Amino acid sequence: MTSPVVPGDPRGWDDLTSALRALRAHAGSPSFAQLVQRVERVRAARGVPAGERRPGRVTVYDVFRDGRARLDVELVADVVRALGGGEDDVRAWRAAHAAVAGRAADARPAASPAAAPRTTLRPLPDEPAALTGRAAEVDALTTAWDAGRVAVVTGMPGVGKSALAHGAARTWAAGTSRPVLVVPTPGDGVEARDLLADLVAAPGASSAGASSAGAVPTGAQPAEVRTGDATPVPRGLLLVEDVPDADVVTAVADAASGWALVVTSRRALPEVAGVHVRVEPLPPDAAVALIAAVAGPERVAAEPDAARRVATACEGLPLALVVAAGRIAGQESWSLADHARRIEASAHALPALDTAYDALAPDEARVLRRVALVPAPLPPVCVALLVGADERSVRDVLSGLDDVHLVRTGADGAVHLHALVRRYARERADAVDAHSDVVAAVGRLGAWLAERAAARVAVVAPHAADTPATRDEAADDAAVAAAHAWLETHRAVCVAAAPLAADLGLTDVAQGLSDALGPWFDMVARWRDALVVHGAAATGGDPAAVARACRDLGRAHERLGHYDEALAQLVRAAESGHDARPGQTFNRVGNVEKRLGRLDAAAAAYARAEDAARHGGDAVSEGRAIGNRADTLRLLGRYDEACDGYARALALSERVGDRNNAGIVRLNHATLLETLGDLPRARTVLGAALDDARAMGDASLEAAVRTALASVDLTAGDPHAAVAQVRAALAGRADLEAAVGAEARALLGRALVATGDVDAGRRELLAALAAGRAARVLLVQGTAAHALGTLDLAAGRADDAEAWFAFALDVGTRIGVAADVTAARDGLAAVAALRGGGAGAEPSA
Repeated sequence: MTSPVVPGDPRGWDDLTSALRALRAHAGSPSFAQLVQRVERVRAARGVPAGERRPGRVTVYDVFRDGRARLDVELVADVVRALGGGEDDVRAWRAAHAAVAGRAADARPAASPAAAPRTTLRPLPDEPAALTGRAAEVDALTTAWDAGRVAVVTGMPGVGKSALAHGAARTWAAGTSRPVLVVPTPGDGVEARDLLADLVAAPGASSAGASSAGAVPTGAQPAEVRTGDATPVPRGLLLVEDVPDADVVTAVADAASGWALVVTSRRALPEVAGVHVRVEPLPPDAAVALIAAVAGPERVAAEPDAARRVATACEGLPLALVVAAGRIAGQESWSLADHARRIEASAHALPALDTAYDALAPDEARVLRRVALVPAPLPPVCVALLVGADERSVRDVLSGLDDVHLVRTGADGAVHLHALVRRYARERADAVDAHSDVVAAVGRLGAWLAERAAARVAVVAPHAADTPATRDEAADDAAVAAAHAWLETHRAVCVAAAPLAADLGLTDVAQGLSDALGPWFDMVARWRDALVVHGAAATGGDPAAVARACRDLGRAHERLGHYDEALAQLVRAAESGHDARPGQTFNRVGNVEKRLGRLDAAAAAYARAEDAARHGGDAVSEGRAIGNRADTLRLLGRYDEACDGYARALALSERVGDRNNAGIVRLNHATLLETLGDLPRARTVLGAALDDARAMGDASLEAAVRTALASVDLTAGDPHAAVAQVRAALAGRADLEAAVGAEARALLGRALVATGDVDAGRRELLAALAAGRAARVLLVQGTAAHALGTLDLAAGRADDAEAWFAFALDVGTRIGVAADVTAARDGLAAVAALRGGGAGAEPSA
């Protein structure tokens, strides 16, 4: 396939170099350092000896520069190949080169003049640079240059350091009419002393009529120019790319008195005095705008969602975005969605990462590959476990990787990795690291996490483990806080490590994490994390451990309102033949049935759980089953039996130290006391339940208790207190259990109506009804519908009120809650009294 840029019929060397620049732009404008790497690979593929493969960076740069007296045809051919050209393209470029060389020979005088003196200073290449989304960075740089200061531009590979420096320099030059000169980096065939000598002897720019960017100034170098207020005005700007260390910056700055200076570097250079600009990946909107600038705005406008997918896959890295957009522009027959699918399915490796990775020492490369294994921020101790080295030496290596922007250390000390760097390093790990070494690394980390997590969960959540308490209630608060902090700090690592371990066949590691963290996930309501960890543990391995994981997985699904999935996992555990705690499993089956409003089925499941737990010697599960069955009997209107069950459950739970169940039993008992009109006693019992929740740090139970206290406030005629209490229960709880959240919204709606804020109350009731439907909680749906019917009845909207009460009656009848049935019938009777009766249908919400 012929490349879209061919040399045509060049009349001279400048035509040929101009065509090469166009070819480079079409290929996504790879940096010259990247081109060096590509040419080296091209030559290796052709069998060129190792010592002859790598061209100098300046040599490659010169191929694209105008004003040449000749060009190396073999280097031109390799550059064309490196830019994606095929052999047909190479033949076309060779022919064009021969034509120009022939014309040059015809025009050459008999006596060759002496070669022009070589200078290391070059004009800024005349090529566009995309500055989309970089306004703040450009402003910081130009402000520094106006004051003649040094500006250091750093960032990870592919983030657009060179593009920013070039584009900002061109903007500054256009506004100041001062020159911009490129200084080749010392080490690319140019010694620092030669570079500095050339700089001192170079022609300067006068304050009047200074040449524009890209033009080498002429005339004697003037003295430093000053404005009326004695502020120095820089003669121009010097650009040095890929600076290896601060010594180069210091040497150039010392020799370039009167010039502003900008350097780009893969390394952080904190010892350099000046303005430091760390270039970050582009935010989503700017990334899409960059795609539009290269591929065409009409392509993006036609498929905006696909454009965002491309931006997301490129993770905001300008180099990746430009390469992707260049391919989009060159393949018009493909839709943007086609391109997005291709990019998402591959690592679309960044050439800049090749350069950065190849420059790493072996220990640095190994640490980077290990960090990339676990998709989460990693504390250094976890990196050390993955590497199999001591933490101190690993910290030193991480510091070096941070210096070259391949990793980033967060404020919490954890090591972060950009997604594309992670993908790149994972590919390198697949090619370089033995599978057995990777398995051993993840095994070390997972076992360490499980052991330490279990020890800390024993401190913070002894009751949540469904086992008798193992520590004194007056445990040191500082120790509890420290244990919580450790668990939160390492939570993301644990959640990422469990499925990774399962994928590598380390099911025992995944199951260890599941067993250790399950009680804490319950306590702090981390249900989505629980799905990931327990799901990994349920993939295979020890049958008893799989049954435990399925039981815990069922609980997480239930708390998130995924009732079908919850029942499926609980049944899987019960029918496995390896369930060590069938009483707990059937207890959780009862919870799901209760959520679904199937109260008779729930009561039967709780009775079965009580029997299984008693025969298995599982007193904790027995107490929970008794308490849950008692609450189901309350909903069925069997109050005496419910009171007896609450008393039995509370006594058993207190005897075995299960404070979690004691709090739940007290909460449910208080609800019955409120129904019976004993509000003072209900408050007392709820106060004890709140103490239980706080002592255990059980966020979900505390929210439920606060909602119950709000209900008592509302019943007592204090709706303002009820509103405050519910809002406290909901505050900052994005991961609140689905059913608890829906119940709280319904109560908040009723309380707001009682305060006189009818519109806000209606909104909350409709939201509660929607949440109840989404979570399939019939009790909440019935409560919200009845409250909405009451509102419409008060407003004289008889048809709407009748429809809501009819819906509430249907719900109450289906779940068998006698009090709700009676209340709905009373509402329908009030509607009949208002306008003579009739039937309605449920209105849409």
